[in-house]
Amino acid sequence: PDADLSGYDLIVVPGLYLTSDADAARVAAAAERGASVLVTFASGIADEQDHIRTGGYPGAFRDLIGVRSHELWPLLEGQTLSLDDGTTSNVWAEKAVALEGTEVVRSIVGGPLDGVPALTRRVVGEAGGEAWYASTQLDDDALQQAVDALIASSGVEPVVADLPADVEVTRRHADDGRTWLFVLNHGE
Repeated sequence: PDADLSGYDLIVVPGLYLTSDADAARVAAAAERGASVLVTFASGIADEQDHIRTGGYPGAFRDLIGVRSHELWPLLEGQTLSLDDGTTSNVWAEKAVALEGTEVVRSIVGGPLDGVPALTRRVVGEAGGEAWYASTQLDDDALQQAVDALIASSGVEPVVADLPADVEVTRRHADDGRTWLFVLNHGE
């Protein structure tokens, strides 16, 4: 989290519980300059000294994402929440409120969290950056849909297009201009 993020068009902040003000500012600056950022639940709750941030969660990221969670909602084993697109969550949720200017992309349906945002999106800065927030652990289908939307909005292109899901491709660059293409088939 303390790295230079200026070269990234897509940034995922997965459960970054301990977050310094400087690290949060780096993520916010990336969104301000046009990057797409996804912050997941349990991020920004405490500072680097493990002091809980007051004023609502996700603490260090609440201004960036335009969401306030006032109650953390861990789910019991076997308990599932339904989202408005038919996907689910089964580990964690937050009793969140989307602030003005924040779009609710997915919300929880039914039960005590009915209507609570599960996935939000907020346009940030003049360059059109985006700050997304997943206030619940999305199931595989919901997570894939969110990642696909983030990739599309960020303009990030795959190294090799139209590959099967179990094929991973990475291109590495040397300082002298040489490149290497690595293709890993995780399937049969």
